[in-house]
Amino acid sequence: MSGPEHDWITVHRARFAESVDVEAQDFGVPREPSCARLGIDTHLGQDGLPVMSSKLWGAWSICPSRLVAQEIFENPTAHFPFLKASVEAWHGLLLPYTHHGAVNWCGNIESGTALRLASDPGAGPVAVLTTAAFDSDAPEEVPRILEFLTNVWRAREHFRSCAGNSGAALFSPCDELEGITLSLWDSEASMVTAAYGAGVHHDLLKRHRSEPFFDRSSFTRCRVIASSGTWDGNSPFNS
Repeated sequence: MSGPEHDWITVHRARFAESVDVEAQDFGVPREPSCARLGIDTHLGQDGLPVMSSKLWGAWSICPSRLVAQEIFENPTAHFPFLKASVEAWHGLLLPYTHHGAVNWCGNIESGTALRLASDPGAGPVAVLTTAAFDSDAPEEVPRILEFLTNVWRAREHFRSCAGNSGAALFSPCDELEGITLSLWDSEASMVTAAYGAGVHHDLLKRHRSEPFFDRSSFTRCRVIASSGTWDGNSPFNS
């Protein structure tokens, strides 16, 4: 299924009893692995910008081996202590097999090299991580940024309504690096139909080719090797 030289990913989604503000939180991230991130899953305010306070938060880590990833997956609160205060949490152990595009997850922009990929096992549920970013937040870029954010939320709601989807979230970054959108699917076929078949996401991709919504992006497909916990009361992919 895979050789020794590839990365693994863990993802974690937490729901708290009360909203947690970005400026007030002190969640912290683990020192190991070297690439671990936090993000807030929120909604758009009347100004079109994300409201940086939410009951929903996420974390993810890029790990150099299954051994490291498995330990984080099995003991998530030891690495992400903020999870102890959540009233609900879901955790996924992911094997990335496709990665394209440019992303800044760990302090520098990497183009197609942010992950060492494994061979695709060829069966099982799929998680997709996507990113998008702008080269500048200058005033003249604000209208494009606001439209992009609106379209991100439209795409997320579209995915939630699609057959085979088990969850869709947006983990906005709490720093200058890039967050992710995360979507869970019962198969690669259902994911491809939702992303590229007729519908909101297909139409947005088509428009982006002639009127770019952002300056760089990436997408990563992963097999969900294991999962635990619940997502909005459900237990997707439990193994």
